[in-house]
Amino acid sequence: GREIFAFENGGGDTVPGFFFTPKPGGAKKKAPAILYCHWHGGQYDIGKDELLGVNKAIPRAPGETLARQGYVVLGIDACCF
Repeated sequence: GREIFAFENGGGDTVPGFFFTPKPGGAKKKAPAILYCHWHGGQYDIGKDELLGVNKAIPRAPGETLARQGYVVLGIDACCF
């Protein structure tokens, strides 16, 4: 499943992110986790959306693909995105 969340970073900005789990509704047991750090390649409009497969340089949507393989995946927008 996929959840959307946001938190205050303490510097006056709200940071949005995605959280993927192997099953809809969350993981029922322990699972390995990945903190996904997106790239930008000069594309500052993508950010965390790379997890959804927006970036054409990535052949599959990383968030859903990794979750299907049993990982919990967390990705946030980096500073300036």
